[in-house]
Amino acid sequence: MPKSTESAKGSVLSPLNPNRNDRLKKSFNGFWSKFLGSDKGDYYSKMSIKDFVDLKCAISCINNAITLKTTLAFVDYLFDKGIVLADEAKEIKEKVLNTNVNANGFDVEYKNSRICIAAEIKCNIPVGTNSFGAAQEKAILKDLTGLLGGKSKSKIDQSNALKFMVMLNHNHVVESMRKVIHKFEVTHPNQIQELESIPTVLSSDIIYVVYIDSE
Repeated sequence: MPKSTESAKGSVLSPLNPNRNDRLKKSFNGFWSKFLGSDKGDYYSKMSIKDFVDLKCAISCINNAITLKTTLAFVDYLFDKGIVLADEAKEIKEKVLNTNVNANGFDVEYKNSRICIAAEIKCNIPVGTNSFGAAQEKAILKDLTGLLGGKSKSKIDQSNALKFMVMLNHNHVVESMRKVIHKFEVTHPNQIQELESIPTVLSSDIIYVVYIDSE
């Protein structure tokens, strides 16, 4: 007799050959066990479709929170490296906290009589690879071009601004970003570099790539 559909599926769903559902369950439960500090509980199987939909709706809030925390950490970086003064860092943070998520212009825009700063904050995470996806790479390249050429709705003239591309350093981001930098340098030679140590003088002609640790 031919094998039943159930037994055929059973061979595919064996522990040695987990299916998509098994992989999702393992990943999902592993995350929540680590997050909650407990290795007990099959959270995945207990959740309904509605529970997952509600969780998905919360992701946009989580993404905004990651971007905000990365932005504030970048301002701390600017202060720690002596690029901005204490009162300037405070003023930038206040502006960031009071700016809408989808506001026009650069993610960080600041200008006073001493310094001008334009920065884009990217929290793209390559998943399971050391390269960004096509859409992620396209968005990063667009922002890099905007830092050099300006944005029509920006409130500052970025031509004389110190320019920063800020990346959240997590899960192969550095390797992925270096591929984007290499591609950008083909059309914009000597106009982008990773900021590993602070030079005596920062140039407004260069985009400085800064990695903010996620830990």
